[in-house]
Amino acid sequence: MPTLIIEDGTAASLSANSYVTVAEVDTFVSNLGLTGWSTLSTDVREQAILRGMDYVETFSFKGVKMDWANPLEWPRYGVWDDSYYGSTEDWSSEELAFYQEIPKGVKNAVCRAAYEESQSAGCLQSNTTSNIRREKIDVIETEYFSNEPSTTIYRTIEGFLKNLLNSVNIASVKRT
Repeated sequence: MPTLIIEDGTAASLSANSYVTVAEVDTFVSNLGLTGWSTLSTDVREQAILRGMDYVETFSFKGVKMDWANPLEWPRYGVWDDSYYGSTEDWSSEELAFYQEIPKGVKNAVCRAAYEESQSAGCLQSNTTSNIRREKIDVIETEYFSNEPSTTIYRTIEGFLKNLLNSVNIASVKRT
């Protein structure tokens, strides 16, 4: 039986393993009209959240971890999410350096990742065997690379994180 220990942005708990509660994911999923989550047991939901956390924690985020003893990537110094916190143009460098909330983008990414994992356990860390090299739409044709694994790009999850990631083309990041 998993137990969620929520990181609140202070890095106070060295046992924290999630940025979101089951109730937060319930609300997120309900607001999007995604089905299947509400029928799951609390244990299954918590397990999905932990697997979703594993996926989100693999990204390379801007800034620096606030406490290196913290097992999670957040909170971080020197990074913020404009889409949630608004423009930071008028903030002092001290305010930016010590902003200690878990960004909404990170929470939303974990919520969506948890939902995906609840619908297909292990989908975010799946092993695959082939990669599409070329597709032709009219008179359907698909060509695969012979030795590369295929990847699924979870654009919705990555979209929530786009302002928080180090300078990489997130659509080109391979997840295998």
